[in-house]
Amino acid sequence: MRPIPAAPSPFLITASPRVRSHPARKSYAIPPMRKTSCIFWPSCSRGRARRDHTGLRFDPSRLFLVGHSCSAHMLAAILLDTPNTPSVKPTPELLRAVKGAIFSEGIYDIDLLLKSFPDYRDWFIANAFGDRPSYADVSVATLPHREGGAHIRYLIIHSKGDTLVDQLQSETMYSHLIHLDGGDTTHGRVVRNWEELGEEHNDILRGTEYVRIVGDFVIAVD
Repeated sequence: MRPIPAAPSPFLITASPRVRSHPARKSYAIPPMRKTSCIFWPSCSRGRARRDHTGLRFDPSRLFLVGHSCSAHMLAAILLDTPNTPSVKPTPELLRAVKGAIFSEGIYDIDLLLKSFPDYRDWFIANAFGDRPSYADVSVATLPHREGGAHIRYLIIHSKGDTLVDQLQSETMYSHLIHLDGGDTTHGRVVRNWEELGEEHNDILRGTEYVRIVGDFVIAVD
């Protein structure tokens, strides 16, 4: 069994091509995002001098976040409500600015993942979360919306060629987000794409189809 390759960090995109990278660990992914938020909302800068951002080439009130593989788990824990980890809670201003989130080849339910890939316990799960009988408490596929976060649109992507994370993970997260949205599948607040990609786990990020799928989602969000 091959281990999952190191996943790209969560990153932030806007309706323009500009991309900002962020650290890969959930526990310290939020401070840089708060810093970005403070740039756009000086009220949270705690007395620091305001900066002139009239030259920005994107709308800072319309942010889209992308999480791939393990980073999808991190990003979901930030955007959804994790009361036991207040350190990852985004500011209200930042949460309001996030209009959409894209999760690809994500890990959401670790117990379910270990049923499909039991070797992953020794590869990386035990090191990250401890060796214990259940990881239900760190599943993001059971988390409710954060207050002020129900407006966020979601795209769940999964490749048919991914042999490192099975589609059951994406199906589980998709079903959970649909449930949070009242079971409504007609307004496109939660959408999925499981048919158009056929590359391996990280290889999808090297192609143009992934970019097109993400771009189409961003454009479609009001």
